[in-house]
Amino acid sequence: RLQDLEEDSCRVVTVGHQLVVCGGPAFLHHKVLSAIRTARGLEQAWGVPVVPVFWMASEDHDWKEAGRVDGQSGTHNWSPDNRSIPIPVGRLGTDGLEALVRAWGQDGAPESEVNDLLEEVRAVERKGGRYAEVFFRWMHRWYGHLGLVVLDPDDDKLKTSCATLWAGEMRDEGVRQALVGTNAMEGP
Repeated sequence: RLQDLEEDSCRVVTVGHQLVVCGGPAFLHHKVLSAIRTARGLEQAWGVPVVPVFWMASEDHDWKEAGRVDGQSGTHNWSPDNRSIPIPVGRLGTDGLEALVRAWGQDGAPESEVNDLLEEVRAVERKGGRYAEVFFRWMHRWYGHLGLVVLDPDDDKLKTSCATLWAGEMRDEGVRQALVGTNAMEGP
């Protein structure tokens, strides 16, 4: 769906969430599926491309909240080696992640799902990647076939390419200003 984003008529439905291990609570999946369904409905109604976009909260610092997943009999917590360093969750290494996914699998998670998640962890580990890359791959595995575009805001190229947009927003020359005088600015 990236090519659709280049069209002037394209619109997006955006949702974001923390990088919770193994997908975490069903809330993450509900949000993503709702964005996909809403984008499809709007695309049909408006006749223009509407792309569902997931904004990874990779710069969130709460690894304790993002690093837990519940199984059938208990909660499993990820303990990365560099957890005492106050860095964004997405920048954490993958150490300890495979053990967490395995423990979750032993606590009732479907074997096929566990194997798929482990495959992505190992692929990122082989190249010395970060947790954000693992989560990106998980999201693509789960929802890429449904047209979801996943953005990592902690990507240097993305930040550079959007610098002029952010500068305009800071000068109040962005989205809010563009909507002044439209129905979008009217209250209920």
